[in-house]
Amino acid sequence: MKRPFRLLFTALLLLLLSSSTPITAQSGCEPPTTGIIYSPDCTTAAYGPIFGIAFPSNPGHTFHWEGPDGFSTDQQSFVPQDTGWYFFSAGLPGCLSPTDSIHIHEFAPPAVQAVSNASTYCPGGAGISLSATANSELLFWRKRSGAGGWQYLSAGPELFAPNTDLSLPVETYLVTANGAYGCEAWDTVYIRRQGLFSANPPIVDCPGDTATLNVTGSGQFHWSTGATGPTIQMPIDSAAYYAVTVTDENGCSTVSGQQILVYENSYASLQLPEGPICSGDTVTLTASGGTQYLWPDGTTGATYSLAVSQKDTIEVTIQTSPTCQTALSAFIYPIPQPDVQLLADTALCSGDTLDIALTLADSLLFSWSVPVFQDTTLQVSVSPEGCPKTVSQSISVYALPQAYLPSDTIACQGDTLHITPGLSPHTLAQWPDNSNAPAYLHLAEASGHIVVALQDTLHACTAADSLFVDVKPLPPLPALEFEAGYQSLQASWSPLPDMAYSTSPEGGGSPAAGLWQIGALHPEDTVHFQLLVSDSLGCQLSTDTLLSTWSCQPLSLAILGADSLCLYQGVPAAAYQAAISGSRLPGQLLWQGLSADSTIAFFDVASSGPGTALISAQYHEGPCTATDSLQLYIGRRIAPSLLRCTPGTHHLALSWPSFPGDTLYQITVGDSTFSTAAHLAYLPNLHPGTAYPVSFTAQGKGPCGNTAIEKTCRTQPCPEPALSLPQIVCPGDTLVLAPGQHLPGSITWRSGDTLLCSHCPTLSFNAAHSQIITATLTEDGSCPERLSYPIGVGEIPNFILPDTVQLCPNELPAITLPSPLSQVLWTYPDGTLQSGHRLSLPTAQLQPGTYQVAARTTSGCRAEKDFTLLPVEECPSLPGSAYRGP
Repeated sequence: MKRPFRLLFTALLLLLLSSSTPITAQSGCEPPTTGIIYSPDCTTAAYGPIFGIAFPSNPGHTFHWEGPDGFSTDQQSFVPQDTGWYFFSAGLPGCLSPTDSIHIHEFAPPAVQAVSNASTYCPGGAGISLSATANSELLFWRKRSGAGGWQYLSAGPELFAPNTDLSLPVETYLVTANGAYGCEAWDTVYIRRQGLFSANPPIVDCPGDTATLNVTGSGQFHWSTGATGPTIQMPIDSAAYYAVTVTDENGCSTVSGQQILVYENSYASLQLPEGPICSGDTVTLTASGGTQYLWPDGTTGATYSLAVSQKDTIEVTIQTSPTCQTALSAFIYPIPQPDVQLLADTALCSGDTLDIALTLADSLLFSWSVPVFQDTTLQVSVSPEGCPKTVSQSISVYALPQAYLPSDTIACQGDTLHITPGLSPHTLAQWPDNSNAPAYLHLAEASGHIVVALQDTLHACTAADSLFVDVKPLPPLPALEFEAGYQSLQASWSPLPDMAYSTSPEGGGSPAAGLWQIGALHPEDTVHFQLLVSDSLGCQLSTDTLLSTWSCQPLSLAILGADSLCLYQGVPAAAYQAAISGSRLPGQLLWQGLSADSTIAFFDVASSGPGTALISAQYHEGPCTATDSLQLYIGRRIAPSLLRCTPGTHHLALSWPSFPGDTLYQITVGDSTFSTAAHLAYLPNLHPGTAYPVSFTAQGKGPCGNTAIEKTCRTQPCPEPALSLPQIVCPGDTLVLAPGQHLPGSITWRSGDTLLCSHCPTLSFNAAHSQIITATLTEDGSCPERLSYPIGVGEIPNFILPDTVQLCPNELPAITLPSPLSQVLWTYPDGTLQSGHRLSLPTAQLQPGTYQVAARTTSGCRAEKDFTLLPVEECPSLPGSAYRGP
């Protein structure tokens, strides 16, 4: 839209030029000053008139225009038809102005749209935010003042109006967007004050007519009538003031209202009596404001009385003027006689809390609790909704059971107290251990109350009683020190004053002085020693210790010396030593079979002779004796029977017993000799089934020196070939045979006497018939190993089935294959699978097309065949056929 002041400026300029006085050209004239005005259509962006002006004006001026594509004209104003540069000059002949120019181009008409964050404002609340979107960056905001003019505010796409600037019932904001060639667009935003009250009509003609009340704003609405919307419809019976509170989302509230009148101040009303209306009451209704009244029974007075027992609606017609008549109604809701009940336990125990509930029509009206100690009667008067009623209830109160426990007592820690109460009749006691025994055994461990729970078995009343037990600590036990011997025991301690000490068993020493002794015992005897400590209160504490005399077991004797001797001429006597350990006291050593009285003794080998001998010694210490003996081996040499030979196919394993003192053994087999310190030898790389002479020599520091024997040992012969599990293949299958593990050497494969392959680690061939394949492994210096593979050739299934099976009218195909087949699988044209020897198609599954049958024999050989199921119009009769052929 064009700016108005631009058109005014153009009109004034034309008036100035038309009223100028002509000026003639003179020598030395001054050229005029020129200007160009272009006024396109700001709404459609269409071309508008272009106008050239010259200052000062002169009616004698000439004008000249030049434009794009050779355009020229001498008119002062014209409408261009194309975009581009237009050049203008003016003046008197010989005194022209400098050339002025303007560029005409296409442009978009300016457009702008303004919005606000709220359509209403709340006085004293937050301000209002406004924003505008436009195709121009030149945006200007204005506000209409109370006097009707416009006040410039700011420039830009956004504007914030603070609450202090908002006071009019309707605030008007204008935003303009400036475009090319002085064109501009504008938009207007109206912000209304929250809480503007309006009534339509403000004065109703007759009582009972309806007025529409409205208020501006958004958020929550609270009318004096209880309504919650921005607009309400109210029947007006008499003049009244209606108010509404509006609270926006920011919590800002406004209150407004208006007096709504009735023409000529007439009114109509219908009143019920004050206070509650109970069922059975007589109620009087009073009508006012009219000249005539009409009640349901036809009476015409201002009052109307009736007895009420149920809900009812009473309507009266009131004539307020010759032209106004209204009907008012009153709803009567009599309060029924209250169904009040007093709920409470009728039997309680003394001291119990009586829970009382007062209900009205099965709803809890009131509840309270009070303790009771004797029989009583409850009486309650209630007036729910003003209608009174009294209820009562008798309560029986039973005495509590009694225990009559003994008085509080003192006990020593660990004592057992026997408590026997004197129970009242029909009383069951429950002790801390949950028992109901007439008496209670209590272990005194810490001071505290012993509580017994009591129950009256007649009235189920419960109570509790207790007694306090003051538990005194036990006297301290002294630290004990013990000493033992083979035949005696002793205990000692440091006694404390005011403490008494006694011991068990009785013995020597003085317990009061801290000493106890006992003798005449035996080794490893045990004595149960008890020390009892008593304090001045009579509390006692004892300690039990199991004491033992020394055991003879740690005392030991060991004879040290050689247990094998070799008898030879001039052999010296062998020396032996008695080693004693675990000795606690001095003792006596005795040798048996040797003449000695010290820990060293000598054995005469020469006089003993070959064989075995036994030497022994005894050591005595108090009541204990330790003994040891040594079995001697004298002069035995190795024999061939003691050299054991364990043969294999290519080795011999020799073993022999250990001889005392031997350190090296030498074995010779053929030309090979080697030595070992072990008691076994392994001879490899021998020939199967061969006898080998063996020479054996034992060398070392043994009792009899070197020993040599000769013996012959034989290796085992090679084993017979093994037969592997048979394999079944199908005709034409390629079979690959290989030993179960890698075998070094050369493998030769044969079928009977026929050589199949030599020096082959595996065998691959096509089996045409059943046979036994033999693999022979030959390794240098070892037995040839043979493996046999039985090979069976199975049978391929024979279908005896044509390529095309004709399907005759009114017949279903039934194809049966021979029973020796172990598995048969049929495939339909749509991929459906069916197993079994017989293909039988019901009508619902009949599918002409290509079928496939796959079968497997019991030997595992498999074959497949495709055939076509072809429907025909006519078929010859072929009795006995399983299917139709071509």
